[in-house]
Amino acid sequence: MPGNNGTAYHALAVEDVLAALGTRAEGLSDEEAAARLEIVGPNELPRDKEPSRVLLFFKQFKSALIYILLAAGAVSLASGHAFDAAAIGIIVAVNASIGFMQERKAERALARLREMIVPTVSVRRGDHVVRIGVSQLVPGDIVLVAQGDRVPADLRLLSVRELRADESALTGESVPTAKRLEPVAAGAAVGDRACMLFMGTLVTSGEGAGVAAATGQKTVFGAIAKSLAAIKRERTPLERRMDQLGRTLAVAAVFFAGAIFFIGLWRGLSIYEMFFVAVAMAVSSIP
Repeated sequence: MPGNNGTAYHALAVEDVLAALGTRAEGLSDEEAAARLEIVGPNELPRDKEPSRVLLFFKQFKSALIYILLAAGAVSLASGHAFDAAAIGIIVAVNASIGFMQERKAERALARLREMIVPTVSVRRGDHVVRIGVSQLVPGDIVLVAQGDRVPADLRLLSVRELRADESALTGESVPTAKRLEPVAAGAAVGDRACMLFMGTLVTSGEGAGVAAATGQKTVFGAIAKSLAAIKRERTPLERRMDQLGRTLAVAAVFFAGAIFFIGLWRGLSIYEMFFVAVAMAVSSIP
């Protein structure tokens, strides 16, 4: 299958690029594009798999404070105080339900935004310029770009007119890169491949046409996204501080509940009575 195969298209002349990709200047036919789409798949990056609703719900219980409440509820139930245990259980369930609904609401809002934003791109299909969804783009498609366009795939340029692109996301260069048609060395760095446009970059001026050399995960941007996905997600500073606060409050609640328990015993109160006073204090101290 031409394209998506790691060929250094930036080192080839325009005619050789078209031949290597099995395409022509007037573009692929609809039938050819459909056949290629079946092989290479849609031109999109993989998304994180959504957690199941069950896992999302139980995620709300991952807190030191919740663990104390659950332990207090279990102790109350085991000692015959079913009403207290039920009250604690209701508190925990309501807290988890609120957190679950908030996260689900945020996920649905993001999903609706994705559905509303359906990017399209101009391509030549059978010598006619048409607009198609970016996900339908395949290697060998002839793509037309102009100022303000977000580049939909890695393109080997076929024609340019005052074309410049902001590639800072890939190269760190703050100045837009001027584009030209001449091939460069096969080992040239991404920032030096002036005859290429890369997925995710922005056309800042001019216009041009290019052939899609790589799509989806096979693009430079896709390779970066794939490597980032393999990195373990670090917790944010706010998440770490909230966890630390929860542990601190949990330790403080247990400490003071224990202190009240032993003070009560020292003053001659019964173990049974002081145990439930301590449990009640631990529960009431949790925000």
